[in-house]
This record gives sequence, C-alpha cells and structure tokens, in this order.
Amino acid sequence: MRIEIDKHEKITWDSLQFSPHNTIPDAVSCCVTLPNGEVCSVVGGGAGSGLYGDGETSFELLSFITDLTDEGVMGWLNKSQVIEHLKEVGNL
Repeated sequence: MRIEIDKHEKITWDSLQFSPHNTIPDAVSCCVTLPNGEVCSVVGGGAGSGLYGDGETSFELLSFITDLTDEGVMGWLNKSQVIEHLKEVGNL
C-alpha cells in the first residue's frame, strides 16, 4: 500500500499501512512518500525470501537517495528504528 505523509503530519508506526507483498508470499509491504518527496519502501516477512526482516518485529527499509548504507537498504530494523530513519530521510 502507498501512503503519503503530509508535512504537518507526525510519522508514527500507526500511520504506516501494510498490505500483502505483491510478489513474496507471507511478506508485507508499505510504500511511503515523505513530505520532501522521497519515497521509501518498508517490507518484511516471507521466510526464506531474502528480505531483511520478519515482517512482525523487524523490517527492511529502502530509500534511493539516502547514503545510510552502500546499497540504500537497511535491514533488521525494529519498529522504532524504521520510524527514526523515515524521519531522517524526510528531513533531507
């Protein structure tokens, strides 16, 4: 599911809306457009799928303009880490 965060809206875990992943069984995904226009993908689950998170307590975050890692993918993040990184990316 794709959501847009307004510049006046606070980013919280509850503001993310996950849906079943389009191609990976038993995985979830959420696509977030931040106030600065940056788009981030948060995914997890699908045991054995190669995703870096279980989709319940850990997640993978991808953003193409961040320099947080060499690949732009951050894995095994807990919920509060996902929110912190979304806030960082939203402030770029």
